[in-house]
Amino acid sequence: MKLRFHQLSVAQKLALICLLFLMPDGVMLYFVITGFHGHIRFAEWEQKGNEYQRPLMELLYRLPQHAELAGRVRRGEAQAGGALGRKQAEIDAAFDSLAQVEARLGAALQFTDEGLAKRKREHLRVATVRREWDNLKVGLAQVTPEHAAAQHRHLVADMRAMITHVGDLSNLILDPDLDSYYLMDVTLLALPQMQQRLGEVVEYGAAALERPGMSMTHRQQLAIFADLLREVDADHIAASIRTSVTEDANFYGESATLQARLPSAYTQWFAAADEFIKLTARIAQADAA
Repeated sequence: MKLRFHQLSVAQKLALICLLFLMPDGVMLYFVITGFHGHIRFAEWEQKGNEYQRPLMELLYRLPQHAELAGRVRRGEAQAGGALGRKQAEIDAAFDSLAQVEARLGAALQFTDEGLAKRKREHLRVATVRREWDNLKVGLAQVTPEHAAAQHRHLVADMRAMITHVGDLSNLILDPDLDSYYLMDVTLLALPQMQQRLGEVVEYGAAALERPGMSMTHRQQLAIFADLLREVDADHIAASIRTSVTEDANFYGESATLQARLPSAYTQWFAAADEFIKLTARIAQADAA
């Protein structure tokens, strides 16, 4: 081997030496570029998840409102009929947005027969939940209040399950950075859970307040709801938001937009949530509704 090296010309020797020095750098460069591409692909999948989640959150927000308005219409409130029609139009528009996102991203996020079947979520096709909504909307006047409430709860549960599927298949649930992980925790887990619970509280509270007097059972349940909203939901969201804001500077530098928008949005949200929780607790403790 040594003899062969000495037989080479000076130019060949220099070329071989350069090659030997460049090989480690080339390998290192390959791994650096591969790592960058991996991070980019990871972020692109998270963007897909965020995009798909938006219309689902819109529906999770509006379906309980529709249930509450339907109850007011059944109770004979004159102005509730127009509001119910407008709410149905908003939900239709949200389903239209979901269908558009599904057409572009559904296959990638495995909202397919095969992808859903692997996770025992066959029911969560967009066409299926849209059909359930259309049936509920058209038949609302023909079903009992209990059946209408059950249909609304079923659709809300569908939205929660679809949000979970999005998080599982888009890398959102795997976010490795503390600032964005805790923000994901709020948007993907904590807020959807609280939104569903708020709908349950409104439904239960409205039914309880229709009665001449609230029983001790109703008061106890409302008190439990208030505690859950405070300790399980609101406190969880507050802690995650604080961590996201605090850790922001430790991951790729401080984000000016996050620091400007997130605390103010949280302040507005907390004021509304706190007022609702306090109202629920006051109703639970009142002698008369």
